[in-house]
Order: sequence, then C-alpha cells, then structure tokens
Amino acid sequence: MRYANVVAVVLCLAMSDVVKINVGGGTSQIQFTSTNYTSTIPEHSPPSTSVVKVAVTSVQPGLEFSFASGNTNQAFSINLQGLVTVSNTEAIDYEESQHISLIVAATVGNESAYTTVWVSLQDINDNPPLFSQNKYVTELYERVPINTYVMQVSASDADSIGPNSDIVYRIIGGNEKGVFTIDPPKSGMIKTNLIVDYEVQDSYRLVIEARDDGKTLSLSSTCVVEINIIDINDNPPLLSQNKYVKKLYEEVPINTYVLQVSASDADSIGPNSDIVYRIIGGNETGVFTIEPPKSGMIKTIAIVDYEVQDS
Repeated sequence: MRYANVVAVVLCLAMSDVVKINVGGGTSQIQFTSTNYTSTIPEHSPPSTSVVKVAVTSVQPGLEFSFASGNTNQAFSINLQGLVTVSNTEAIDYEESQHISLIVAATVGNESAYTTVWVSLQDINDNPPLFSQNKYVTELYERVPINTYVMQVSASDADSIGPNSDIVYRIIGGNEKGVFTIDPPKSGMIKTNLIVDYEVQDSYRLVIEARDDGKTLSLSSTCVVEINIIDINDNPPLLSQNKYVKKLYEEVPINTYVLQVSASDADSIGPNSDIVYRIIGGNETGVFTIEPPKSGMIKTIAIVDYEVQDS
C-alpha cells in the first residue's frame, strides 16, 4: 500500500464507534484543548446530568464529536458543542466500575483528533441490606439465664465497603417487655435480656431491622423471628391447705371415703402439671390409701379400731 495520498484508515468498532488512524498525508488541523479531561459524578446520576465539556482549539465548519470507545451500554451522550452528559442511568454503577474511560473523537471531514475523558464515580447508598431469610424460627427453653444466646440473623449489603454497607441490627417489634436484645448491635446475635417464662408467654414474634450507616440516606429492611418457648417443670404442685382435719367412726367398712386433698400446678397442661398423690408418712399399719392415685381421695383399706389407734 502507498501512503502518499492516504489521509486515514477507518476502523469500524461498533455501530456508533469509529476510530480513524492517521497514517499519512500530513498533520491534522484539529486539536483538543487538552489531551485528557476528568470529571467526578455520583453513580446512577439522572439522564442529562452534565459530566464534562471537551473543546478544540479552533472550531471549524462541520465539526462533530463522537465516542470512539468506552461508551459501554450507551452510558453517555455528546452533543455538537462537546458537552458530555449522562444518557443511561443504570449503566453508571459504582459497584460495576468505579472509573470510566471514554475516547472522544472530534471530526471534520476526513480528519479526526482524539482525547480521553476520565469519569470517576462516587458511591451512593443505593442498595438496602437484605436478610438471608425473610423468616427465622427457633426454640428456647424457659428459665434460661439472662444473656443466653438465642440465634443469629444475617443481612448483606451490595454497596461498596464503607458506611453504605455497614449494617446495624435492632428489634423494632414484638419485644415490648424487653425480653430480648441484639448484642453487639452489628452482630445480629439475639440474646435474652430477661427471664423467659412459658406460663407468661409461650412464643414471641420479633421484627428485626437491618439498617445501613449511609450518611445522607440510610436504607433498611426487616425480617421476622419466631421464638417458641419450651416448657420445663419449674413449678411444684401446691396443696390447697397445709393441714386437713377429719373425724372418722371406727369400724367403718373397708373402702370408706375419708376426705379428698387437692393440689394445683402452675406449669402448663401436660406431664409437668399432672399430679399424682400418695401417702408417704403416718400410715405404717396400711389403714389408708389414695384411690385413684390422681384423685386425692383418701379411703380406708383396713378396719379402723379406736382401741388400737385413736388418731
């Protein structure tokens, strides 16, 4: 190939991106005022946000500006005056790329010049914390010591490392009596703050908030934690009286009803509150029995003789 009359070779890189490489025929009369331009904008800036204005040293008729490369997903546009603006908000994402390099071409006829535009993106708090689960379920025995570990919730934030992704957890519902706490606040670890009593409340439904530490805007989300309390046998049966007194004639028939004792148990309905009665003292001769054992009814199982024993 001979270069004497060749001004430029044109390479088509994309539908809207054209690069012209000068290989001969003299020096281009087009020159930018700077070999590179810099700008900083927040990520996800709205369309038409001004980024930077490029310029040439001498404006000539038919001057046009275009992007030769770097304008991925048509994130930016440039007008005839060289003003670069935001075109596609979603394409300007700090989490995808913190810096964008644009090659801008200035073209008049068959001549072109090039400059670089460096766009730095500022992170904004555009992602809320998200819990790993919408609902957590666990069990907890009643009467466990204060500061007992219950469970841990966890959330993540897609924002870059820093305040926008620092997460603090707190209980915002279902904890009116302050039974539970999250300590430390950034850990997501739920612990007991008071003694849990099954007989007072047998389950809890907590609403947990995860909130980031964004300075200008703080974002949050919530999850639900269900805690089912397991009953333990923590209440002894209590007799309705400490002492019962009853008179009984001697020589009454065997299986004669004497009296009934009664006790109650504050534990919930089930084995922990089922009561069985038995005589453990004063019945060495086997005169009395409790039948049925759960009834508390004392009856004779032998003939009572006043002359043998009067009380």
